[in-house]
Amino acid sequence: MIYHLNTYLYLPEKVEMLRYCEVSCPYCGETQTVAVDCSTEIQDYYEDCRVCCRSMSMHVTCSYEGEVLDLSVRSEDEA
Repeated sequence: MIYHLNTYLYLPEKVEMLRYCEVSCPYCGETQTVAVDCSTEIQDYYEDCRVCCRSMSMHVTCSYEGEVLDLSVRSEDEA
């Protein structure tokens, strides 16, 4: 005898994982908008300034729900 189990997965509402944040370049001081991918809880990466083209060190902490909890921007020599 074969039994089939009907399983139902709980799928929360679709959560948008892309957020836009304003940051200031540590080199030239210009404010710009950066896109932050909140699909990963903690991230460290480099992004080039759109004005002076120097690399900014980005440290991002996001919540499980896809909100930016912390975003710090530093110059390469501070990272």
